[in-house]
Amino acid sequence: NLDFSPERVSLTGLNMKIGQSDFRLTGNVRNYLNYIFKEGTLNGDFQLNSNFLNINELLRIQKEIPEDNKSAEVTGTPEQQPQPAGTDSILVFDVPRNVDFTFRSEIQRALFDQVQINDIRGLITAKDGKLLLNGLDMKMLDGEFRLTGSYENTPRNQPLVDLGFDVINFDIPMAFQSFTGFGKMMPVAGHSQGRFSTSIKFNGSLSESLKVIPASVDGAGSFATAGLVIMNSPLFSRLKGILREDLLKNISVDDFNANFQVDDGNLLLKPFKTMISGQETQISGSLSAQNILDMRMDFKIPKDAFGPDIRNILSAIPGNRNITLVPAGVVIKGPVGNPEVKMDLDEAKKLIANTTKDELKNSLNKLGSGLKKLLDNNPPPKE
Repeated sequence: NLDFSPERVSLTGLNMKIGQSDFRLTGNVRNYLNYIFKEGTLNGDFQLNSNFLNINELLRIQKEIPEDNKSAEVTGTPEQQPQPAGTDSILVFDVPRNVDFTFRSEIQRALFDQVQINDIRGLITAKDGKLLLNGLDMKMLDGEFRLTGSYENTPRNQPLVDLGFDVINFDIPMAFQSFTGFGKMMPVAGHSQGRFSTSIKFNGSLSESLKVIPASVDGAGSFATAGLVIMNSPLFSRLKGILREDLLKNISVDDFNANFQVDDGNLLLKPFKTMISGQETQISGSLSAQNILDMRMDFKIPKDAFGPDIRNILSAIPGNRNITLVPAGVVIKGPVGNPEVKMDLDEAKKLIANTTKDELKNSLNKLGSGLKKLLDNNPPPKE
């Protein structure tokens, strides 16, 4: 239903369904005569309501090639040739500079990837060629998600984005099962329980299919966990033989808050401390734009937490009773999906050498005194 007057066009009711998604739109458009005849700015205010949006379906809308045309002779330049169904669509879009629109949205349910989203509310403004997100809030993964920022296309069809988002108390197993990319970035999440929160502000560029170009991203943020437990992780199982197996099955991690920086798509994790299985641990590292991991965890481990081989070596060292905590590092390097995990015991060697040197010296002195006494009682034969 449209009502026209010289000042405005009022949209008193628009009901539409696209696939599984429904839209109800009301609002008004002002200054439309100047927009049409004098290239003025078109102003508008709209309220969008929906019971359900299937975002996956909406993003995949593309023209199918009829079967009888697929084998037909193709003419024209590569840009003019039809693209086969199933290839990535070009989703990038321009925001007109001569519109000033405001959309208020209330969406009851939505589906994105495999994630069920509820209670989406927010304000979206299109102005001066930019799309502005002024607080888009929603509930998902048993937590909350908030998004703010801006979008602006470029002549190269690589839109610029400046975004900030807050993740509040997401359930880790639900995130792993729902987001296909989450498991690739954090494979250990597939063996974890607990919740995580993160706050990130970043700017960068998108590809034509609206995917982030990693090397273009700069930003900063924080990451926090609550009730994190890592269970039977293949990553930690590679330390069998070095640490007792029972300590590697269900690894509890005390709640922590870590800060990170992103430069040209490379994420640098600032060192922070927590407790892992009751042991004080410092964690630091980086993740490159190419998804190459370089992390380090420095522990202080009780000597009885080591595997039997290392315990046997320690027990044979004079003065080992003075050793209670042994510093040890775990180094994780390589592709995110399959990094190499190994132990760094250089600091442990230094500690053992410094702690036992007096005992070792006394042992050598005793050995030397014993040998001297033995030689004095049994002098070597004269030539």
